[in-house]
Amino acid sequence: MLRFAVCDDEKNYLDIVTTVTRQALSDCGLQATVSAFSNGEELLAKHQSNPYDVLFLDIDMPQISGFEIAQTIRKHSNQPYVVFVTSKHEMVYDSFEFQPFYFICKRTESDLRADVQHVFHKLEPLLKQNKVLHITDNTLGQIALPLKDILYIQSEKHYLFYYRASDSIPLKERGILSEREDELKEFDFFKPHRRYLVNMKHVNRFDLMLHAITMTDGTCIPISKALKKEVFGTYKKFMRR
Repeated sequence: MLRFAVCDDEKNYLDIVTTVTRQALSDCGLQATVSAFSNGEELLAKHQSNPYDVLFLDIDMPQISGFEIAQTIRKHSNQPYVVFVTSKHEMVYDSFEFQPFYFICKRTESDLRADVQHVFHKLEPLLKQNKVLHITDNTLGQIALPLKDILYIQSEKHYLFYYRASDSIPLKERGILSEREDELKEFDFFKPHRRYLVNMKHVNRFDLMLHAITMTDGTCIPISKALKKEVFGTYKKFMRR
């Protein structure tokens, strides 16, 4: 389940962003918890024990600012997605070094609601891969596998092998690749070859001359000549999002 956090020392804005966030999650059909914090120290303590996926951070807060919260988190990870919320428009340029996903300016309540909903419109496709795929591994039995952890799926002799960034040994289950393709297409997976289903989020490089895709772990996946144009077009659309 996704974890969201909202941090703002002004109770009115904290309540508005928290409420709109919960409503937007419901509208998107995403299962998530939303935690509200009035100070950054408490948020950081909670994040350290169980990291959040998305943070809405007020920039100008006493004791510890939103920038300082983001700086502390970025020392250890490029995640979570950070959305800065502030009434000081000029601070947008100062926020870039903390790799924010978005920047919201505090204006009227209706404007703030619209801005939060706009952020969710952009976040929704990125958060889809938090969906869990339930597979039956030949050795381990039932496994709940987050889509974002899958590099690619390989088909071989009526079996599917699930390769993950976290483990060099793939999970193995009996299955048909075309069925997984239909199931995972909307979650940014594509089939460059009849024996492979690839997670676009883990593609490092396309080499159309060599008809191959290099994954983030260095694995080289072949591209079928018949599928080359379609696959590259799909990936370009993904990258432009």
